[in-house]
Amino acid sequence: MVFWVGLLLLTAALYAPALRFGFIWDDPVWFGRVVGKSLGELFAPLPEYHFYRPGTLLINRLFMRAGGVFDALPLHAFQIAVHLLNVALVARLCRALRLGRMLARGTALLFALYPLAHQAVAWAAPQQSWVTCFMLLTAWTYLEARRYSSARLLFAALLAYGAAISVQESAVQLLPWLFLIEWRERGSWRVLWRSPALLLFLPVTLAYLLFWIQAPKYEGVTTLALETEVLWYLLQGLVFPLVGFARGFPVAVQPFVRPLMVVGFAGLLALLLLRRRGWHLCLGLSWYGLQLLSTYVGLDYDYVSLSSRLFYLSAFGAALLWAAALLPSSNARLRLGRVAGLVALSLVALQSVVLLLNFQTMYMHGTTLQASLLKVLAQEGPSQSVLVVNYPDRYTPRKSPYPLGYWGVTLAPVRVALSEFAGLNTGVAPVTESWSVLALGPEAQQVGPYHVDMRGGPVAESTIYERAQRTDATYVARYHEDGAMTLHYAGTIDAPQGETSVTWMAQFGAIARLLEAEPRWDGVTLRLRLRWQVLGSGVFTDSIFVHLALPDALPVAQADGEPGLGFFPLWSWQAGDIISEERVFTPVTDTIPPGFYNVNIGIYNWEAQSRVETWLPDGTRLPDEYFTLGQVRIGEP
Repeated sequence: MVFWVGLLLLTAALYAPALRFGFIWDDPVWFGRVVGKSLGELFAPLPEYHFYRPGTLLINRLFMRAGGVFDALPLHAFQIAVHLLNVALVARLCRALRLGRMLARGTALLFALYPLAHQAVAWAAPQQSWVTCFMLLTAWTYLEARRYSSARLLFAALLAYGAAISVQESAVQLLPWLFLIEWRERGSWRVLWRSPALLLFLPVTLAYLLFWIQAPKYEGVTTLALETEVLWYLLQGLVFPLVGFARGFPVAVQPFVRPLMVVGFAGLLALLLLRRRGWHLCLGLSWYGLQLLSTYVGLDYDYVSLSSRLFYLSAFGAALLWAAALLPSSNARLRLGRVAGLVALSLVALQSVVLLLNFQTMYMHGTTLQASLLKVLAQEGPSQSVLVVNYPDRYTPRKSPYPLGYWGVTLAPVRVALSEFAGLNTGVAPVTESWSVLALGPEAQQVGPYHVDMRGGPVAESTIYERAQRTDATYVARYHEDGAMTLHYAGTIDAPQGETSVTWMAQFGAIARLLEAEPRWDGVTLRLRLRWQVLGSGVFTDSIFVHLALPDALPVAQADGEPGLGFFPLWSWQAGDIISEERVFTPVTDTIPPGFYNVNIGIYNWEAQSRVETWLPDGTRLPDEYFTLGQVRIGEP
C-alpha cells in the first residue's frame, strides 16, 4: 500500500504544475465545437469536425459553463486524475494477467512516469489518456469476466469498449490484443470463433467502423501515409531510456540515432528472451505496435512529429517491456540480479522524472505568459483592439531531449486569434493583431534555452507605429536568459485631438511636449507612466532618457530608451499624435535606497552627445536641458 500511495503522490506532484497551464494550441477550436450544440447534435457527425468522436465531445461539454466559456483548471485536474486512474488500472491489469506483484509495480511505475506522454496529460485537450483509460478498463474487466464466468463483467467490458471507441477510433486496435489473450488462455486459434471477444466485440467494432467511414471528414488530415520516418520517430518511444537526455540529445550522436535505436531494440528483445519472458514480449510489443498502427498508416511525419501525445496510447506496452526486461522474477536465485534490476529500473524512473520536470518548466514559461495576456485582454474589454508584438507561436528547447520530432510547445498558433483564447476562458474577446519585429526582439532568437517562432510576419518598427495608431493598446512579449517570458505594456498612440489646447509640463525642442508623468511605486518596482504630445518627428539617433536621482547627485536608477519599449522610435513619430507609454526603472546597483527622489526626463541625440533644448510652459529655458519631476517617494525615507 505504501508503494502505491507514494507512486500516486509522486505522479500527482510531477503533474501538479499543469493545473496552471491554461489553454494553448487550438483549444479555442477544440472546445468551441461543443458550444451551442444540443446533446443530439453531439452524437451526430459534425461537418466541421474531421473525426467521429461523440464521447470526446460529450466529455468536453461537461466542463462548459454558462455563456459557452470554459475554466482550464478543472480540465487540467481531470487530465491528471485520469492519468492517476490509469496508473491504478495498469497495476490491476498486470495482476489480472498474472504477471506478478513485482512486475505490476515496475510497469505501473514506468507508465506513471513515461516522459514521452507528458503532452497528453499537461495539455487540456488530448483524449489519449481518456481512451487509454477505457481500453485498460475493457481489458481488465474482460479478463475478470473470463476468470469468474461473469456475464455482468463481460457486459461492463463491452460498455467500456463502446466508450473507448466513442472517444477515439484508435480503440478498435484493442480488439486484436484481446484475441491474443484469448489465444493464450485457450491455447489454440481454432476455438477463437467461440470467444466472447469475437462474438460480442467484433460486431460492435464493424458497426462502428462502417459508420465512421461514412462520417464527413476534412481533406488532408488523414491519408494513407506509411512513411518510414514515422516508424523511426515512433521507435523512440520503445527505446525511450536510451534516447532521452534531459540536457539535450548529444549532437555528436545524432548521425548514429537510427543504428542506436536498432541496437537498443535488439538489446531489449535479448534481455526479455534471456529472462524467458516471451509472453511478456508478446503482450508489451503487441500493445505498443497495435496502438500506434493507425498513426503509421494514416498520419504523415509533419503531423506526427508535433504530436508526442500519441505515445500515451502505447505507454503501457513500453512500460511492460522495460519492466519485464529489467526486473527478474521474484523467485530468482541470484540476489545480485534482483538488486541490479531494481537499480536499473530506478535509474530509468529517475531519468523520466528529470525529463518530466524539464517539460513542466518549459510549459510553465509559455503558459505564464499566456495567462498574463488573457488577464490583459479581459481588462481591455470587448470593445477594444490590442496589438501584440513578438508573441510566440511556438517554442522548442535549443537542445532537444529526443533526437527526432518537435519537443517544444505550440503555445498560440497563428491560425488561432489571441482573442479566441480570451473568449474561451472569460467570454471577453477584444480584437487582436499580432506581428513580430525581429530587429527589436533578438533575445528571442539568441538568448535563453528556447528557439522561438513568433506570431505574424516580420515588420519594421515604422509599421508597428502605424498599426499601433489603429489599435487601442500595444503589448510586447520579452524573453529572458532563464527561459521566462513576460508581457509588457508598450503604450498607446491616439489620433490628433484637433486644435484643443492641452496643458503640458515641458517642451523638448520641436519634437514633443510632456503632458503627464505619473510615478507608481509598488514596493518593489518603480514605474513611470508618460504621456507625450508629438510636435514633429526626431531623427534616427534621437532617444529619451529618464533618470532617478537625489538632488545634485548621480542617478541611482534609469529607464532610458526609445518610447514604447523601442517600438515607437522618435523618427517615426507623427505630429499631433498623443503617445502614452510606461517605463520601468533599472537600479544602477542592486536596490534603490528609500528616500525622496527627482525624476529627470529629457531627449538626447546619442550620436552628437547633446540634449534637445527644454523649456517650461512659461518660456523658462532649463539650463540642464531636462525636466525634473520632484518628490518621488521610494519606500520609507
